[in-house]
Order: sequence, then structure tokens, then C-alpha cells
Amino acid sequence: VQYANAALKVTATGLSSGEVAERAFTDAAIVISANTNWSAITTGSGVGGQPTAADTIVVNNGVTLTIDVANAVAGGVTLGNNTAGTATLTFSGSNRKAVFNTLVNSGTANVNISSTNIVCLGDSTNFTYSGTIGPNASAGVLLKAGTGAMTLTGTSTFAGTVGVGQGTLTLSGASGTMTSAAFTVNHDGKFILDNTTNVVTNRISTTNNLTMSGGEFVLQGGTGALYANLGVLLVESADSTVTVIPGSGGAVANFASITRNSGATVRFRGTNLGSAT
Repeated sequence: VQYANAALKVTATGLSSGEVAERAFTDAAIVISANTNWSAITTGSGVGGQPTAADTIVVNNGVTLTIDVANAVAGGVTLGNNTAGTATLTFSGSNRKAVFNTLVNSGTANVNISSTNIVCLGDSTNFTYSGTIGPNASAGVLLKAGTGAMTLTGTSTFAGTVGVGQGTLTLSGASGTMTSAAFTVNHDGKFILDNTTNVVTNRISTTNNLTMSGGEFVLQGGTGALYANLGVLLVESADSTVTVIPGSGGAVANFASITRNSGATVRFRGTNLGSAT
């Protein structure tokens, strides 16, 4: 079901030169090759063989890894081994938390943050995840931590809360959308809707809150005209920034409404900003 620190050594003898050729192959990842609960992993570097931040986990395509412990930790998680089927990371129960430095995929992949569970991603590493994140009915939380950049390029139905606490979270590409979630951007965070390559009008919800608590929200335009209908801009606390970069095609950020709490400020940056109404 799983293996880690596996090694294969190939030795060739009888060569015409009389030499002996050797080649060693090693794999330090914990590879999940059948449906498994997190608590059943025994080849990690932690107590009882549980994974720690020093471990990398690979979930093969067609396999589900279910988080059934209060706190699941890993250095990096790769969903998929580029074969048929969907590699899935999901939860059993509620009020559980998963903390990973990176999340990437190799093939079809899905992360299912059900109930009131939490997934916290990021350190100083930049990474891209092109799989999906769900479900579309959830009280779960997806958190971006660390100073690195996380880019999501898949179509996600996640309907919980996405918090950008540190670093950068970017939705980009032809399919990088998350239209059912509410977003919160904190002081050390930046949230970017990147339309440089593909202009997508509605990358996030047109009704849910975009809450700013001192971070920056960026709408990046591209070569085509972009008119982005956005939800409620809630300026909750601290000093926040909203930046519109028009690109050659122009870009418009159209918020459903703007609400500012007492003492909070927001700075709008861009070209041809127009007037407040």
C-alpha cells in the first residue's frame, strides 16, 4: 500500500573491460498505491511512522488518501502519478487540519475539504496546482501560508472560506476559477486574478465577500477586454490595496458594493479609475 526510502541497486558484471558497473536508485517519498487512511501510514519520519514536514507523499491516480487524524502534516503532497483515474485527498469527520508545504499534481486530482476541516498550504516555495478543490457545499477553510506563491489553474467548486494569510495566491489560466468561495486577504497576503494569458470574466464569486484586512487584491488584465463582475468588497481592517492592471485589452473591476469598517482604509490603484458612485 505504501513505501518510503525504498532502494533498488543494479549491478552489471562480466563487462569486457572487466569492471563492475553499479547504479543505485532511491525513492524517499511515501507512495500511497491503494485507498488508505492517514492514520494507517507507518513509513513516515515521525512517531509511529506518521508523516512530518520532512516527508513527501505521493498519492497515485485512482487512489484516495483520507485524513482521519486531528493534525496531518507533510512537507509536500503530489496527487497523481500521471496514469488513469483521479488521485483524491479527502477528510473523514470534521474539525481536522492538514498542513502541507506544497501541493502539486501529476494527472487528474481532487482535494475535498469537507465539513469544517482546514487545509493550510505553503512555505517559501512557489508551486502550481492544476487539479480541483471542492466540495460546493462546505464550511471548510483553505489557507495560504508562507511567503511563497501558490497558483491554482483548475476549476474548483469549493464553497468554504479561502484565507490568504501570507504570500501570494493566484487564479490563472483558462480554467483557474473558484466561484463559490469567500476570500479574505490579510496584511501579508496578495490575491491575484491573473488574465495575462487567458481572459476569464468570472474567476471568483459575483456575490460572496472579498474581505480585505491589510493585504492586496490585484486584477490583472490581458490582451482581450476584461470586465470582471466581483462580489462585495469588505474593507474590514488595516490599510488595504486594490490594484487593477489593464493589460493591452483593458480591465474593469466591478464590485457589487463596497463596505468599509471604521478605521479601515483602502487604496485603489490603476489607470482611468473613474469616480466613486
